Amino acid sequence: MKLSYIYILIALFSFSGCIKQVDIDVDPGETFMYVDAFITNQTSRQQVVVNHSAPYLGNSTPGAVTNAQVVLKNITKNRSHTFQYLNGLYIYHPTFPLVSVGDSVVLEVTVDGVLYTASDKMNRVPTIDSVTLHYKAQSLLYEEGIYGEVHIKDLPGATDYYWLKTNYNSDDPREGNNLAIDGGYYEDLFDGLEFITPLREAINEYGPFESGGRIDVRLRSLSKQTYSFLEMLFNVSSGSGMFAEILKNVPTNIKTPENEKKMLGWFATTAERSVTIFIP
Repeated sequence: MKLSYIYILIALFSFSGCIKQVDIDVDPGETFMYVDAFITNQTSRQQVVVNHSAPYLGNSTPGAVTNAQVVLKNITKNRSHTFQYLNGLYIYHPTFPLVSVGDSVVLEVTVDGVLYTASDKMNRVPTIDSVTLHYKAQSLLYEEGIYGEVHIKDLPGATDYYWLKTNYNSDDPREGNNLAIDGGYYEDLFDGLEFITPLREAINEYGPFESGGRIDVRLRSLSKQTYSFLEMLFNVSSGSGMFAEILKNVPTNIKTPENEKKMLGWFATTAERSVTIFIP
């Protein structure tokens, strides 16, 4: 069968790229390897997923690639970190941040002697100033209850790309994902200002909140390329995992050697700020 994909060819350092339509002949039972790796500036566990995709017309779930060698190289600081395989993931428990703002890094994934690589640079992120809660009465726009508003001020002097992520009670699988550019939705409109109202109130996607509940708000910095990737991904993904199946129209920044089977997926670094709020 023939599937159509869009691959965005990215020049990572010049921030220029082009879009190319590619037709690929894919056997219905064929699988691909893919990488899912978002490395943060936190000292919490870092992980890299290296999986086989599920067959396009099959019902099976993705399976881990268990024989990969995964190395994160911080080019700026001249450090290398080897991830260990455990229970379907390649993990690293850092005692200090593996990547800091401004660092350039390379992810190397070697499978059966074939080296796949991807690069990124960690961008800056502002602090989350506060999250305020307020009561709203029943109206045409709102159900009665408690709503929140997150207060963040964009960093001035450059175009910044952000991922505002909200998780609710630990047993609630729902999460909010909102992308922002300089505190708004478009380039060259805002700089150094507080995030606009729709973004401040985006944490209410599943509101109103229940008393005794919990909200975890994370703000993550993104490169322009990763912003574009996530924007496309959120439009096509069902939420079951980045490449849980072969997704049409999703790019990859994983570089595959010539004449080798293509590896899909995405690698990115992200500086993160977070705050947790308990609903009284």
